[in-house]
Amino acid sequence: LEEIDGLNRKIFAEAGGGRYRFIPCLNDRPDHMQFFEDLSARHLQGWEFLSTKEAEVRIAETSARARSLGAGRSALDGDGKT
Repeated sequence: LEEIDGLNRKIFAEAGGGRYRFIPCLNDRPDHMQFFEDLSARHLQGWEFLSTKEAEVRIAETSARARSLGAGRSALDGDGKT
């Protein structure tokens, strides 16, 4: 990111830019990581967590239902209507 900062700062200045402020990566500091951990924990409360196998089964069921309702077909498939 430092290289991108230097390059962009130069391009910005050469294009006549005034004040340049670089925002560091949001996971660059321990307090930022703690913020994301707290935010995630707060917003994931009440979500159902599934095992990989349970998730695969749910995805397969949802995909099958979507296909049965017409997902994946173009407007010209099936009855020929547009």
